[in-house]
Amino acid sequence: MKNIVCKLAEYLQKQERVSLFFYEGIDMLKTMLKKHPHLVALGLFVGFSLLLLVPHLLTKGMVTGADLIFHYNRFYDAAMQMKEGNFSYIISLYGYQQSGRIVNALYGPYFAYLQGALVLLSGTWFRYQILSNLFLGTLSATSLYFLMREVKVKYTHSILLSMFFVTTYSIQYWWATQGFTSWGVALFPLCLIPAVRFLQTKKVPKFLMAGAVGLMLQVHMLSTLFLVIAYGILFLIGWWKSDQKMKIIGQVALSVGIFLLLTINIWLPLVYINATNTLVPPFVNKKFVQNTVTWLKTAFLYYPYPLPIFFGIYFYFLVKNWKKQSLVLGGLALTYAVFLILSTNLFPWQLVAGKGIDLVELIQFPFRFFLYANALLLAVVGVQVSGLSEKMQKIFSGLTIISLLVSVGFLWNESYKEINGHYYSDTFLQKRIHTTLYGTTEELQASFHSKDLGEFIQIAQKSTPDYVPDLSEKTGHLTNEESDNTYFTYRDQVILPNQDFAKEVDGNQLVVTWTASEAEETAVPVIVYQDSQLVLNNTVLDREAVELSEIGVPTVTSQPGQNTLVLSYKQQWWLLPVIIISLTGWLVWSMYYIFIYRKSSLS
Repeated sequence: MKNIVCKLAEYLQKQERVSLFFYEGIDMLKTMLKKHPHLVALGLFVGFSLLLLVPHLLTKGMVTGADLIFHYNRFYDAAMQMKEGNFSYIISLYGYQQSGRIVNALYGPYFAYLQGALVLLSGTWFRYQILSNLFLGTLSATSLYFLMREVKVKYTHSILLSMFFVTTYSIQYWWATQGFTSWGVALFPLCLIPAVRFLQTKKVPKFLMAGAVGLMLQVHMLSTLFLVIAYGILFLIGWWKSDQKMKIIGQVALSVGIFLLLTINIWLPLVYINATNTLVPPFVNKKFVQNTVTWLKTAFLYYPYPLPIFFGIYFYFLVKNWKKQSLVLGGLALTYAVFLILSTNLFPWQLVAGKGIDLVELIQFPFRFFLYANALLLAVVGVQVSGLSEKMQKIFSGLTIISLLVSVGFLWNESYKEINGHYYSDTFLQKRIHTTLYGTTEELQASFHSKDLGEFIQIAQKSTPDYVPDLSEKTGHLTNEESDNTYFTYRDQVILPNQDFAKEVDGNQLVVTWTASEAEETAVPVIVYQDSQLVLNNTVLDREAVELSEIGVPTVTSQPGQNTLVLSYKQQWWLLPVIIISLTGWLVWSMYYIFIYRKSSLS
């Protein structure tokens, strides 16, 4: 009996300690919520993003979408430049078959180096995919969270809706297919804050707006176009309501000037390279009109399944409170409606698609408007439910939590299907269009877990000819057939013959060696632009005299025995000052924001 009493006493003491620990934890969480609500939100976003990655972590498998090889080459090139200390801002030295192509300089160089650093930190491509997905999930949720707080959405709703944003195809576009648009979409809500503040205060936050648009351009050029469209709608509303229209125009002009300074490292090389070269544009979509959410991409409307619920809430309150909306809510709701319509066939895309219009071809897929629209939808719904009774807000919270649970299950199922059905299949990547493999399925799978990052780059190669020279004699825009032919041309002239040449990097130049049995004409698998420089067997070649293929592959005269071709790129005198101006501009902007702007009346 005595033993029973002692054991019972010990048990009660343990329970008391557990209860004490539990309540101390609750008190600590309450303190954190009170003192550091943003940190709590950030922690929840990290945890939620990790939760979505459970299938990847358990299976050790990769999700390999259509754009994976292209973007992984971008980041591999940046990573190896930093690792080896061989820097070339304009041409690639390590990626893209070490062909000397221009890619990162036209695709956001700073962000490419940031991703390259993440690649080096990860050590393997599998770990990079985990970390990059985690980073993107956290970034996107945090971005929408800050927009929600800006428009006075309830704290709990801000967190729940921001988590749900991660589960939409807007962000899963990168997780599922490595569509780089998701990185721009992730920043989209954050970059909308200056436009919202303009509607709130009737004053243009010049520096904040320049930084927001500049940040977007540094990350993803195409997303900047969508951001500017949203800005155009929101600023037009505020400008129309203002009685200081000329002052607003002047403030916007000043903001544009600051933006140009912050992004001079992108737009000046872009203008110069396009002025001195004719380049092959990115993929020309021959099914443009069909790539809407009301035709081929209807699945986006219920990705994940609960998404239509939030559209229903949006539409209900839009109709019910049409005349009672604030300027901010009305502006965001209208912007969402415009983006939604542009993502569908309600907009007559057939009148402009396939007509050689640069802006339309740049968009490529109308469904992209839907990716940005999701962020607007959730922000609008968050504002709409803020005016409801406490009881209705609790019901909405419960509905959102259930939606999150359903969405997690939905994404787990999608990930398991992709990994088990594709990554672990016997035909892994073998049927991928425009892809050439130099290894077995087992070697390819192992390369994702290898600490030699170059293994995967060598085994899986894709002929994506974006930004190679277009030296064909035709004039006008590429037809769909000609666009496809360029993919095959790149494969035949660069990827396939590349195995017969040895390439290494020496400083900021590529050294290509090969052996010839006799004096003969040899097409060397590198890409030559207007400012590319060639030295063959210690003899400087005249760029204008070198025979070039339609995509810039040079043909030179080999000598019997070993031959060496050195490829470099003539750096313009203004390039280094431009980079310094841009970096200095961002440093000054950051200091201004931290020490002055946040303490001003606009913060």
